[in-house]
Amino acid sequence: MYFTIDLSSIAFTRKISVFDQNLKIMSYLKARVSLRA
Repeated sequence: MYFTIDLSSIAFTRKISVFDQNLKIMSYLKARVSLRA
């Protein structure tokens, strides 16, 4: 029981970290576009 909860929490934190990386990449691309224009 505890093992499955631990696995789901790990997957949840991994999703959050991936989402955070996507936000950083998007903001970086927006900065590049604004600099280019």
